[in-house]
Amino acid sequence: MQVSVESINNLERKIQVTMADDGLDAKIEKRLNEMKSRVRMDGFRPGKIPMNIMKQRYGEGVKHEMLNEMVAEGFYKATSEENIQPAGFPNFESVDTSNGEITFVATFEVYPEVELADLTALKVEKFTSTIGDEDVEAMLTKLQEQRQTWEEATRQIRKDDRVTVDFTGTMEGEEFDGGTATDVPIIIGSGSMIKGFETKLKGMKTGETADLELSFPKDYHVESLAGKPVTFNVTIKKVEKPVVPKLDEEFVKSLGIEAGTEEALRSEVADNMNRELERALESKNKENAMTALLEANAFDVPASLVSREAEQMLQQMKQRFQAQGMDASQFPMQAEMFNEEAERRVKLGLLMQQLVKDLDIKLDQDRVADTIESYAASYEEPEQVRNWYNENPQRKQEVEAVVMEAQVMDVIFDKATITETAKAFDELVGQQ
Repeated sequence: MQVSVESINNLERKIQVTMADDGLDAKIEKRLNEMKSRVRMDGFRPGKIPMNIMKQRYGEGVKHEMLNEMVAEGFYKATSEENIQPAGFPNFESVDTSNGEITFVATFEVYPEVELADLTALKVEKFTSTIGDEDVEAMLTKLQEQRQTWEEATRQIRKDDRVTVDFTGTMEGEEFDGGTATDVPIIIGSGSMIKGFETKLKGMKTGETADLELSFPKDYHVESLAGKPVTFNVTIKKVEKPVVPKLDEEFVKSLGIEAGTEEALRSEVADNMNRELERALESKNKENAMTALLEANAFDVPASLVSREAEQMLQQMKQRFQAQGMDASQFPMQAEMFNEEAERRVKLGLLMQQLVKDLDIKLDQDRVADTIESYAASYEEPEQVRNWYNENPQRKQEVEAVVMEAQVMDVIFDKATITETAKAFDELVGQQ
């Protein structure tokens, strides 16, 4: 095998290979013989089709298939001999078969050489947080509000009321498209309508009608309405006030807490909030460390890897749409939309691999078991979840990858210069 390699740029290479055809014709004939028993052709019994007819009908296709296999095998053998690690798939050209040889040219990308910056030079912001009684109280209030009901009110409209209205919008005396609707529910203060609409409803009662003089925002998505003054003739059809359930035994039991006491609820809520906060801190601090790592290590990555990662992200997005009952085809998306995040992921993946190699980090199996246990703890049947991970190699590998990443993060936080910043629970969890 004769091999020559040319560097086109930092990561792109061109390789020319000349190798023996290794009995290409004999391989083609063998493949055609294997096909004879499966091919159905009028006038011949299975397995009895003459070879000259098989070659006539299928010879070129089989030759192309066999040649592709041999060229691919030759490519990876040649790059291995040259100690080259291809990234992505090669582009083959100029494939030639003559004089008992196969010659081809392939262009491809290689993985970059990653030389890690000194971890002690990294500056990482580390968030800290604790859950206080006021945080638990706020969460209890939120749980009550989530289960609130509505009761019709005869008083004037207030903030947080749900109001059902009919309205007709006009601009310069003429109705405009999309400006008329009936039986529209509006939560006062939700900001679901244009600025001023909900505020001007306050103080009105069921059955009242009013003209609201308003203006659409200058950046409104309908160009013909953006920044224009309009009038909405609004009729109040119903006013409902929110009724928040009391924090009693019935409410507590409705949340699945059999004890039915406020104390048991507070304990359960605090435990859940602490788990959620722990995950949020881990996620956000990991993101901070990753960002610092990227900023300290600038290098090019193969475009083929970025494209492949972007395509995977696109497919994952479509799957999420489908899981939510939405038709992904209704949302025109291209893989290129994800290129920026895909490049970040590829870079981080290469950096993490290099860190594990350079620092000789070994997977902590006890930590893997603890992580699975923490996942299982949030389910009603933790033993089933625990067994599911331990008996499913692919799922367990995903946990192992998470743990290895966490171990790398530990090393970074141990060596880097850390600045701690206290954050509120809502601020951290709201960013997740």
